[in-house]
Amino acid sequence: MERRAALDVALDMVQRPLLARQSQSQPLPDDVLQLIRIAAQSEEDIAWASRTRARSSGEVRDAAVMFLQQVLFHPRADSLRVMGLGPAATIEDLHEHRKWLLKWLHPDRNPNKWESQLFKRVVDASGEVQELLKSQARLVPPTAVVQRPRRRSRRHSLRHRMTQDGHRKAAGSGRSRRIIRRGSYAVLTVAILAIGWQLWSGQSLAEFPVVRSVWMDW
Repeated sequence: MERRAALDVALDMVQRPLLARQSQSQPLPDDVLQLIRIAAQSEEDIAWASRTRARSSGEVRDAAVMFLQQVLFHPRADSLRVMGLGPAATIEDLHEHRKWLLKWLHPDRNPNKWESQLFKRVVDASGEVQELLKSQARLVPPTAVVQRPRRRSRRHSLRHRMTQDGHRKAAGSGRSRRIIRRGSYAVLTVAILAIGWQLWSGQSLAEFPVVRSVWMDW
């Protein structure tokens, strides 16, 4: 359901004063700042309201002042409501509302003694709301910091490559040593067998047909 404009509620309240009690327990309209500006005698806002609502400037301002007195400054109003602010207000909203409220209620500008007495209430409420907004800002968790992976230095990368190259070279030389060792074992085995054959048969190894064939081919 669309909420009514603050100016329309204020004009109805003049005709039906009992609406004031109902409005005291309801959330404030979003555009309540316009009523504060009208009460502070903003000529631009008064002219616009008078033109769009077909009311005299005096009627418009009286309706705005009545709304503010009955809805913002009733005895049970908290500091946010006194400033004309809602729960989602910001520091910038507070400063803007305070500027126009003090312009309306300042004793040097407002001859109405009852209204000028609201000046101190606005000053006190402003300080309380400012502390509230600051404490809420401190409770907001900081944005999670995404840690980038550490970049390895060129020296570290070069050392890593040299280590890998060393490992590969060591593995290659190890394989070469194993091949040579196995070949040595094979030659030694053949030599032992040849000597044994020569001792057993009394025949020279060179006279053995296979060896002689190999020797002649060589």
